[in-house]
Amino acid sequence: MFSVVIMIALMGFWQADGYIMDYMNERSVPGKCPGQFKESAGICYYFSSSNNEMVTWAKAKERCKEIGGGLGAEYTVGLAELNFERTWKSDGEMLQKIAKTDKNHWLGAKGTDRTWTWATSGRPLALENYAWSIKAPNPLGADNCLVAIVEILSGSTIKRAYIGNNVCNMTEGIHHFVCQLF
Repeated sequence: MFSVVIMIALMGFWQADGYIMDYMNERSVPGKCPGQFKESAGICYYFSSSNNEMVTWAKAKERCKEIGGGLGAEYTVGLAELNFERTWKSDGEMLQKIAKTDKNHWLGAKGTDRTWTWATSGRPLALENYAWSIKAPNPLGADNCLVAIVEILSGSTIKRAYIGNNVCNMTEGIHHFVCQLF
């Protein structure tokens, strides 16, 4: 392993984050992404889109497993993770796609105000490394889940997806979701 400086691409602008991380081998996706998954910078994602796919975080996690169930034992599918194996480029592309939908989407981390963990990989989420919504992270208690929140940039009509949190299983906390092929 060796260290690299990460560059974040969001909405077409590069930002030198200055964050140093350990480089890990990127999982290669054999050929095209299987089934309903779409490729973004070498990572396969499934974006829910229909109104009947607006669910709580726990249901979104279950739905990702269902979607991945027919792909074979070599695949693991879970809610999408940011910065999974050198994917800042795909993170930016994923957040841009979410912004274009104008809908909030669940992502795969769960936690409390300051301690977050990615559900599939078990990696900690470093709170300082993401473009958080001005309203987040909120101190919502013990049942916090990560969501990409679509907001309009101040003084413009440009939409951007920021990272935020919501109560995982409340009725008002139903959103679309993004699954990732690991």
